[in-house]
Order: sequence, then C-alpha cells, then structure tokens
Amino acid sequence: MPYLMDHCFFPQRPNWPDVADRWPVVPATTIVQHIIELAERAAPGMRAVAVHDARFDRWLTATPAIDVPVRVVADSPDRLAVSFGPHARGVVELAPAHAPSPAPHPRPDPSTERVPDHTAAHLYDERWMFHGPAFQGVTELTAIGDRHVRGIITTPPAPGALLDNVGQILGYWIMATRTERTVVFPVGMREMRFYGPHPRPGTEVECLVRITSLTDTVLEADVRLTVDGMVWAELTGWQDRRFDNDPQTKPVERFPERNTLSEARPGGRTLLNERWPDLASRDLIMRNSLSSVERSQYAEHPPRGRRQWLLGRIAVKDAVRQWLWSQGAGPVFPAEIRVHNDESGRPYVTGLHGRTLPPLDVSLAHRAEAAVAIVRPHVPGPGPGIDIEEVVDRPRPRSPPRSVRKKSICCGLSWRPAGSRRRCGSPASGRRRRRWPRRRAPASGAGRVTSPSSTWPPGHGCWCQGGWNAPTPCTTSRPAIPQSAGQDLRRGLDDGTRARGGVRPMTPPPRTPSSPISPACSPRSWRTSTASTTSRSP
Repeated sequence: MPYLMDHCFFPQRPNWPDVADRWPVVPATTIVQHIIELAERAAPGMRAVAVHDARFDRWLTATPAIDVPVRVVADSPDRLAVSFGPHARGVVELAPAHAPSPAPHPRPDPSTERVPDHTAAHLYDERWMFHGPAFQGVTELTAIGDRHVRGIITTPPAPGALLDNVGQILGYWIMATRTERTVVFPVGMREMRFYGPHPRPGTEVECLVRITSLTDTVLEADVRLTVDGMVWAELTGWQDRRFDNDPQTKPVERFPERNTLSEARPGGRTLLNERWPDLASRDLIMRNSLSSVERSQYAEHPPRGRRQWLLGRIAVKDAVRQWLWSQGAGPVFPAEIRVHNDESGRPYVTGLHGRTLPPLDVSLAHRAEAAVAIVRPHVPGPGPGIDIEEVVDRPRPRSPPRSVRKKSICCGLSWRPAGSRRRCGSPASGRRRRRWPRRRAPASGAGRVTSPSSTWPPGHGCWCQGGWNAPTPCTTSRPAIPQSAGQDLRRGLDDGTRARGGVRPMTPPPRTPSSPISPACSPRSWRTSTASTTSRSP
C-alpha cells in the first residue's frame, strides 16, 4: 500500500528516516472499499449496492505491518456482515445490479451560501488538509453556507480516495465556520447507497454536503455525489468525531516546524498550558510532538503520570526550538529534539537523525495542567533552574476562641456535654493520651471544662500546632486550668444553649489572609521562578 505514504497525519523533515513518526493510517473510506470487495468476492455475480451501519472503532496504522483478520457472515439473504479485524465493521447489501439513479435534488438557495474564503489549492498548499498527492482530489470549493458546502472532486486513483475527499470537504466546512474543536475524523456512516460502478480516476464528481447535526463531540451530515448530472451515491448519517483544539493549537497542527504550543517568555523561558483535556486529543498532540523512542517512554509511564511528563517534554522542545530560531535556524520539527535525563535526573537535549545542537543547559517543571522550561547556552558550573507554582486564593486561618486567648489556656481546652464518656485522644493522630483531672463548670447541667481528656468537636482541632485540625497533637506544656476558665467559656454560651443544657461549638472566626494576594491573580494563574542551580526532572 505505497499510497498510504500520502495519508500520514503528521509532517516531518524531508527524507525523515522513521516513517512511524509521520503516522501513516489507513483511511476509513479505504477500509469501506475493502469491505465492499470482500463482500463481492464472497458472493460472485452480485454487486454491492449499499453499505449499512459502518463503524470505525480503531485507527489502522500502516507501520509496523500487521495482518488484519476479516470475517464475512450472512446477515440476511441479500446482506453480508463484514468485520475488518477490531478496526471496522459494516453490513453490505448485495443485488444483481444497481438501482436506477434518482432525480437530483435542487441545489441550495443561492441566498444561503457564499464563495469560500479559500480555494481548493489552499487546502493542500496551506496544509488545511494533511493529505498527499494520491489523496488530493478536491479541485474546486464552489460555495459554503451555514449548514452546507459544495465542491468538485476529481477522482483520485487510490482506493477509497474519492469518499475520503468527501470527508475533506466536510472537514473544510467546520474549519471555515468554527474556531474550536475543528479537528474531525469519521467514526461511522449510517448508510451509503450506490447507483452505479465506481467512477474512473480523473472523473469529476459534484459533491453537496448538508449538515444535519452538530454537537460538541459529533458532526453529522448527508452527502450527495453527482456524475454528469446523475446521482452516483447518497451517503446518509456520515458521522465525524470532533477532537479538542483551539485557535492557538491550529498553527502547530498545520506547520509544527515553525510554531510551538508553548508561549515564549523573556530569558529563554516557555510556558505551556494544556488545551486538550480528553485522552484522544492528547494522543494526537503526543504523536505530533514525540519521536518513536519518546513515544515508547510515554507508554511506559503509568497513565496518571503521562500527562505532566508529556507537558514537560513539549515545553523543553519548544524552548530549544525558539532559542534555535532566535539564532537564525530554519524550520525545526519537534521530533528532531530529544529530551533525556542523566543519572541524577537532570534533563538534557540532543538532536535526532542529523539535527546537531550546540551545548545547551535546560530545566523544566510542571504542575497540574501547566509546564515551564528554560534553556541557556552551556557554561561551566551549575545550570539554570526553573519552578512553577499555582497561585490560588488561600483559605483564611482561624483564630482560637477569644476566652482561650484571654486566659492563655492550653489549646487542648474543649467543651464536652455533661455525661459524655468520650475517651481522650486526638482526632488527627488517633492516639490516646493521659487524662487530666476534670474541673467542673459552675453550672453542672451545662457541661464540663476539660483538658485533652476529651477531643475537640468535629471540625475543630489543636490551635498551637498550626491551626484547627492540626495533623499532630499539641505538645505545649499545659498549666493547671483555673476555675475561671470554665466561667469565661460559660459566658460565651447564649441563653438558649444554656437553657437546653448543651454547648455551642467553639467555631473559630473567619480566616485572615496569611500573605497578601494580588487581586489580579486568577484561580488558575501561575508563578514561575528561576535560579542558577542543578535541575532535576521527575
């Protein structure tokens, strides 16, 4: 299948030796063509006139080479269910001959469409589409509207390439009318009905795509293909999966050798914010950024650690490439930079497949959905270091009860309802401690004032060891508790509580900021710091 070299998702430097880094994938429409051929081979003399419920469950990559098991089972007298390994499946309807072509539907109202902003040549020259010559069949973008798009396809020679170009026209519609989630790939087709043999290579086919449904995850459309004024095929329920992307990632998708996912900062620093939250979109970003060896390292990491490991690698690669461009270097693809770690964990970079790098010192850090990196020319001594922390609104610390502050009573003091037999122990540590002698409050029906012989009520804890709910028990020396302490705490109870013979929980007052927080700091803002030190990478 040499034509699959023209269906690679990711561009690389010319003559790049590792084909897997370009990720050649068998098109879904080529799989449909194979399914049709398998069904016709299983029923000699019959013609495939329709394909029902086609589903595409997995990518079928062309490298490394694999054998795909196929299975053909009779579903009904005139239908065969065909499975193409675990990758795709569909039901082929067979008949001795194709049905007559239906009358063409009228074209959309001219007032509902306009001339597209791009030409068919722009689709390939400006890499709106990743396809190579064997799959470049769109020769005219005729018109586009809010819910439809029209164009002309010159039938390419590759198997399934004609229907693949239908997907390209549909993909152009969402790219031209939307700004986010514009990367789409087919996942299913409800019905494909054909009214004649497949057009020969070079035949012009008019294509009309009508959008029937658009959600955050799925784009659905109906398609009509016409040859010489006769309907050749009608495709109903073409479904594309929408992948996460935004305007800032589009330049990298089209020209990764001249753009970065990270933002350049002064001093050779980069800041990367993740903009691809779902796993499928992250997989595409990963394949566009890593070489084959790095992809193997990525796969070896536990699933929970892959996200930040990938962010750190991308940030370093972007920092190095931006430094190279500032020194006059030409296009540099992400796969040409490889990030290593020495025995101490310190990151360093090398070129790959002929890319030569000057001696550079790098450092990286990551936290949550962000990563930073820094690059400097190598000098003797400690290299640069960088760190990142999330700037958030910190909870306000709570103060101890006023009566406890006034009398300087140990923070272990607490109220316990009369009759309670709760044993001594810190709720944080769970350890029991030596009981102190109890001292009754003036009103025995209200409660007792005790020392660490009882625990704080739920939601309260030791103050002198760092605040309420401190993780360790108080070890402060505890003076004898004066009788007045119970009176002071007793006065803090309202009349209603006193009448019920209960205790009002000593809820600490609102917290006060432990350090000034700038009002400009957003909940997801970041603070980075750099230093001249040896940096390690997890």
